[in-house]
Amino acid sequence: MNLVDVLNPPTSELTKEQIADFQHKMPKLGRALGSYLDDLILRNKGEIFEENVFNELTTTYFRDLLFNGKVDRSDVDRYVSFERHMALNWVRRFSDVVDWDDTDTST
Repeated sequence: MNLVDVLNPPTSELTKEQIADFQHKMPKLGRALGSYLDDLILRNKGEIFEENVFNELTTTYFRDLLFNGKVDRSDVDRYVSFERHMALNWVRRFSDVVDWDDTDTST
């Protein structure tokens, strides 16, 4: 949604400062959402797709490590990457799923 200027690599969770910056950009509780929603713009579709594919492949990598008993040699935070995989599948309506709770992350 372009609520953060830079999408950090999935090597660690967000810092307190990054979370505070994001929260500052969110609408205040109890306020009308009209102007907030009117000003939202999705990131470039290509950027969304590339990020989604990267995180899907990362999920596959970690799944394969788990099933094969191999050691992780990457610096990717598996939790961060998986959450991005799920969120981007939901944004893209992967497999026509609209409900967050039904979002598919199988690879």
